[in-house]
Amino acid sequence: MKQFFRKGIKLWETEVSLRIFFISILILNFVLTPLSSSQESGAFIARSFYIFLIISGSYALIKSRVITYIIILFSFVAFIVWLLSYDNNILWLTVLDGLLQVLFYLIFLFLILIKVFKGGVYSNQRLEGAMTGYLLIGNLFATLYYTINLIMGPNTFHIPGGEHIVNFTYFSFSTLTTLGYGDIVPVLPVVRSLSNLEAVIGQLYPTVLIARILSLENLRSPK
Repeated sequence: MKQFFRKGIKLWETEVSLRIFFISILILNFVLTPLSSSQESGAFIARSFYIFLIISGSYALIKSRVITYIIILFSFVAFIVWLLSYDNNILWLTVLDGLLQVLFYLIFLFLILIKVFKGGVYSNQRLEGAMTGYLLIGNLFATLYYTINLIMGPNTFHIPGGEHIVNFTYFSFSTLTTLGYGDIVPVLPVVRSLSNLEAVIGQLYPTVLIARILSLENLRSPK
């Protein structure tokens, strides 16, 4: 097991890791998730994947060992909560699992951005890492919408296709990219505000962060 995580740490230390993460997130979001018949399908692989990346990434990128150990403890607690809530109709466990998953995405996004801007140099892999962060924002809001819907009830959204994570992921990415087909509609004020926030982030993220990465290439290029 230690050897396995050491390989993960070495992966984070390479530039190619950002390309691997980007391809993995693309497959998870646009192949595995749409083909899932329910939110549980493939969940074990996805959760294990994220835990492995977060633990190895915290070891590779965070200097404070205290923070690293806190992240590791959180990862295992979150995984146990998910196991307890898996295929279970206990509402508070499912809600807790959703909130912990939101924190999971935040931590992963934080690690990705540390790696992207580390050293202040440009590479194509770092650009792909920034795009990975953009996709993680879509996942984060999808989980947040799903969890709020569990807390506040079925009238939180108007969702013709059913209230499972696949449809919330579809709605989240439609909102993030301001595509907005209008087939899924936020009803309550809190989710309307969150969807507006996601749309604003979806516009500012490429404008500010990705443009900043591209500017590093201009600084590197000889005049």
